[in-house]
Amino acid sequence: MPRDPTGDHGDVTSPDDPRRQLGTPAAPPLVRDPAAGVPPPRRPRGGGTTRDILVSLLVMALVIGGFLLVSGLWRNIRIGAGRPASPSVDVSASAAALTSSAPFPLVSPAGLPASWTGRAATLQRGLVWHLTYVTPATRFAAVDQSAGAGTSLVDDLLPRRQATGTVELASGTWRRFTAAATADGAGRAGLVQQRGGTTVVVSGTAGTDELSVLAGALRTG
Repeated sequence: MPRDPTGDHGDVTSPDDPRRQLGTPAAPPLVRDPAAGVPPPRRPRGGGTTRDILVSLLVMALVIGGFLLVSGLWRNIRIGAGRPASPSVDVSASAAALTSSAPFPLVSPAGLPASWTGRAATLQRGLVWHLTYVTPATRFAAVDQSAGAGTSLVDDLLPRRQATGTVELASGTWRRFTAAATADGAGRAGLVQQRGGTTVVVSGTAGTDELSVLAGALRTG
């Protein structure tokens, strides 16, 4: 009986097929890997992992912070460049120029250290002689002088004041006071003296030591 040409494995071969002649076994049938067609897992829709989100937020915060910092510095530079420095004032020269029109002999400091900078010297309304200084500690100090007892002047400059004693300086005896804080929250101290029918008040945000230096240097005429 003739042999089935399909062979034992069902593979159809011809009598001239070299594999049949040499006895080469037929290739095994292809078997599809069931895992080969499985797609990779998909990330959550709309973004990456929590770590990726946090890193992105951190980068954004650094960029925004750097931008604000640079903008602020640039703004300060522009403001500083466009704002002229307050000119200093020769207080002694101003006092000499205004003496003839003043209703009383004007006080002015003599021998004040060069680290003190005069900023203003005016005769306000012809009644109050007003001097302002920037102290070596870059604080504010002022001298105000008016005729008579000067009660209203003291009340204006040293509101709700408390007496803290007296101090002896080269310019005489001064009464010391502390007063309520100013509008900017800075504390205020003052020294008061009656001199030649006038009242002189040395006050400001400077400390008592610096105010004493200014008061001690005051001379009349």
